[in-house]
Amino acid sequence: MRRLLSAIVVASVVTGTARAQDENRAPRDANLDASGARLLRVEAKAGLLRIEGKSGISEVRVRGVARASRESWLDDIQLRTGRNDDELYVVVDIPSWSWTGIGTAYKALDLVIEVPQTLALEINDGSGDVEIRGVGAVRLHDGSGEVDLRDAGGPVEVEDGSGELTLRGIRGEVRVEDGSGEVTIDDVQGNVTIIDDGSGSLEIARITGWVRVNDAGSGSVRVSDVGGDLDVRDTSRRRVRYDGIRGEVRIMDR
Repeated sequence: MRRLLSAIVVASVVTGTARAQDENRAPRDANLDASGARLLRVEAKAGLLRIEGKSGISEVRVRGVARASRESWLDDIQLRTGRNDDELYVVVDIPSWSWTGIGTAYKALDLVIEVPQTLALEINDGSGDVEIRGVGAVRLHDGSGEVDLRDAGGPVEVEDGSGELTLRGIRGEVRVEDGSGEVTIDDVQGNVTIIDDGSGSLEIARITGWVRVNDAGSGSVRVSDVGGDLDVRDTSRRRVRYDGIRGEVRIMDR
């Protein structure tokens, strides 16, 4: 995730010239008045996404960098923002969008978004790493790439396709459906439900409520320091390790 931070910082600063002969760049920026807003909807596609809650602000600040392997494709990469009643939206438009690390043809839009700390988020992200810090409640649908979400002031719901997923410092219930990749959930003030975990290890720690894993998939499961019950289903008992569970433990073998 340090690579994500470095990449986004560079992308947000270097907007006028390309850093390499095969990359073309252009800024895509916007500000939205967030007074009275309860929700921000973000529709991202290819590119890096960072969202950070800021105290004392009453607007949403969007700083983006469009990137393409051909200069003529930059005009295809657009940013739309607006408001419907108490909902704000930030939408990335990339016709026939794609982004690969090894291909020669790509279009992407890297975004850095600053929001009021209490604003709830609903995010649909296509590909690329996602980092979220210090916001309100979060609903996230992510296609591929690493996800690192920390210090959310409300419930968190994540549907993740592939890539490493990290959730820390969540003040509310957590619900996760994961396709593949390691999952780490730590320091949650509430209950944790894993609806489905396809493949990859699952590590859960410091949970004030109960932990329920409906389908543990094919990876290992490690759970520690739980204030309520632990319920793990559809797995092999030998793949589950736990300690510090203050409620009942129920593990159902396949």
